[in-house]
Amino acid sequence: MLKKIEAVLARPAHGVKNALEPARKRIRWVTWTFVVIVVILIVWDIILQRWDPTRPNTWSEVAREASYALPILPWFLGAMVGHLFHGGRVPKIDRDAGATLMGFFTLLVIVWSVFLYFTDGVVPTLVVAGMALAGVVVAYVIWPLDRLGDWKW
Repeated sequence: MLKKIEAVLARPAHGVKNALEPARKRIRWVTWTFVVIVVILIVWDIILQRWDPTRPNTWSEVAREASYALPILPWFLGAMVGHLFHGGRVPKIDRDAGATLMGFFTLLVIVWSVFLYFTDGVVPTLVVAGMALAGVVVAYVIWPLDRLGDWKW
């Protein structure tokens, strides 16, 4: 129990800090992989925007157009932002219950997206923005990452 408490705090004990070291190495690789992917997508967006006149052709334009018929896209992006960038706070809800609630809300959005897809429905721009914002808020409140000690690299 003490190790769990220390893992949540910003200053874990020496034993916990050493136990987290293998995870830090993997997380560094994952972090840099995400950074490289984002840089490639931004450069690719700029290249297509500048030299290819056909529209929509960039990944961001295609995702924006698709999000009007599939609200799961803005929900997913918002939920990932709320999940990954929440500031390391300790959740007020049980982790398993939060993940279950997040899955339930995501299932509802998937059902709605499938319904819109098969009925050729389109949602307004404010609904698309609202889905992204709702994903951020819901993931921030009920599905934050665990804080794993002192992450000073």
